[in-house]
Amino acid sequence: MQAENTTFNNNTIDVEFLPYQNIHPYDKEKELDNISSLKKCTFDTFWDVHFYPTHEAHIKLRDVKGISIEGCVFKTTDVQEKQMYSENSIGILSENGSFKLKEFCNSQQEPCEDYDTCKFINLRYGIKVLSWDPVKNLTIQNVQFINNFLSVLLSGVDNASLLSNEFNIKFNNKIDKETGGIYLEGCTGYHIENNEIYSNFSPLFGGDGAIGLYILNSGQYENEVYRNTFHNLKYATIACGINRNEQDSTGLCYKCNNFYSNFYDISIVLDSNQTYNGIAKYQGSADSTDPTAPANNIFSYSTLYKSDIFK
Repeated sequence: MQAENTTFNNNTIDVEFLPYQNIHPYDKEKELDNISSLKKCTFDTFWDVHFYPTHEAHIKLRDVKGISIEGCVFKTTDVQEKQMYSENSIGILSENGSFKLKEFCNSQQEPCEDYDTCKFINLRYGIKVLSWDPVKNLTIQNVQFINNFLSVLLSGVDNASLLSNEFNIKFNNKIDKETGGIYLEGCTGYHIENNEIYSNFSPLFGGDGAIGLYILNSGQYENEVYRNTFHNLKYATIACGINRNEQDSTGLCYKCNNFYSNFYDISIVLDSNQTYNGIAKYQGSADSTDPTAPANNIFSYSTLYKSDIFK
């Protein structure tokens, strides 16, 4: 399937990709990316006093690889704001599928300076991915997430790339792990770089605010959150459960990030069901024997906020 400049309105599922493998014609062991693509399309669901559609997801994928999505807009328009954040208000729902989500370039110039970004607006989940095949990784790049209950949820996804995205998070009166910017559960090998994650409200003024990045049980391997900006959040980042090895020699590191105007910047949460919790002992140099090597994170001091690192 290939669609460009197409509008999809008020469908239960706008586009669905069912299980399919694009096998290399000469190497039967090699699966190629699906050649389907969607470019500069708009996916919208309207709710008003006269019309309450049954909606599952704008795009649904199951057991496919490498669908290309460029410069598309996913949104919910709800006049009364009653159904805007219902459980089935989802931009992209993927079950063991993968995709490449990025901007659409309007010129042939390199590097591209005139482009349309993908946008996810007013959704319960911007992107929800459940995976059990580590080969099917995904890319989310140069995407704008605006006023979603949870922008990105990844479960069991290895080697995902989240690069240069903007997360403008909905401010919530009730906060939990499935509200905020990014939630990773049982994921490893991820590349999280150059994202801006924020809300438009100070966490000091009512409500519980928002969570920027929540990482649950990424395991014992060397994972890194690198060169991102977090601001105006209740919890900028949370690491919960097992995010290091038992010997405390490898694990999750936060490097070169900028934190300001957050209630808590880096929060380490213990899971009572796990035998060892936490993140990598040494956050700085790759030489783990040097405890003084800097991680180069930037924290802003204020007497109004609670803690840079909270455990």
